[in-house]
Amino acid sequence: MKKLKVRYHPIIPEHRIKALLEEYDSEKDECPFYVEDERHFCLLDYNSIHVENCQGHCFHKGFCCPIINDLLFKHKNFHELE
Repeated sequence: MKKLKVRYHPIIPEHRIKALLEEYDSEKDECPFYVEDERHFCLLDYNSIHVENCQGHCFHKGFCCPIINDLLFKHKNFHELE
């Protein structure tokens, strides 16, 4: 996982709330799980082929990436991925 200084980390609950309240749009390549590869763009879902490259934006208008959302609510120990 990349070590970036990000304004809002997508798996920290307080950051997700602030991003939503501010309708925050993250910067390109800001997502700590983003990797630029030919067909795989997310370290959390690396075995899947992604049609669209998110360019590392983990928040759009305050809403978090659907891949992160899916994994956050599926796994009890998701916070350990930090």
